[in-house]
Amino acid sequence: MRIWLSLIIVLLASPAWPAADFSDFTPVDPHKIPSLTNLQVTATGKGTFTEARTIPALEKPILSNGYFIYRQPQGLLWISEQPRPSSTLVTETGVYELQHDGSYRIIPAGEQIGALLKATIFNNWTPLSRYFEMFFKGDRQSWCVGLKAKSSQVQSVLEAVKICGDRHPKEVTLFQARGASTIIDLTFISDQLSEQDALKLDAATQ
Repeated sequence: MRIWLSLIIVLLASPAWPAADFSDFTPVDPHKIPSLTNLQVTATGKGTFTEARTIPALEKPILSNGYFIYRQPQGLLWISEQPRPSSTLVTETGVYELQHDGSYRIIPAGEQIGALLKATIFNNWTPLSRYFEMFFKGDRQSWCVGLKAKSSQVQSVLEAVKICGDRHPKEVTLFQARGASTIIDLTFISDQLSEQDALKLDAATQ
């Protein structure tokens, strides 16, 4: 399952599902979020993720897992390993998907995916203000940021997002269109890249 590409999948039909509730959150200026959280942003890093995607028509969630690596400002690789291998590259020039021939092709309308990843990993929330209203709850030890889609175009795919963490983002919940939801658990494992990871990132960004 392509984790972040699920943001641009529109389900054809499903029952209604409760919307995100930010009633106990406070509206927040995106420029102030970095000072409200305790996110430790490093120049390089690596982590793992697990995803559980829930679709009302299915009895069990769709599970997947993988890892991510990044080096600023070079870019970030989001690599899904199970059940279907895929790789997404985020750079300053756009969001790209790995093709069968080993090249990366830009994803049309991938700005939202890139902005969401950059906010989550790099604590850069301002670009998201183009697409979402922002809300905050908690303190520097335990916090959550709520995002509510501004336009009907964005709402048709992604209605809201909740990102929670402490020194690192821990959990991202995507409230998607037509009743789907996705919970992504993140674990940061190192602020250094192995030689193999560095070479993989170099090859992707050439």
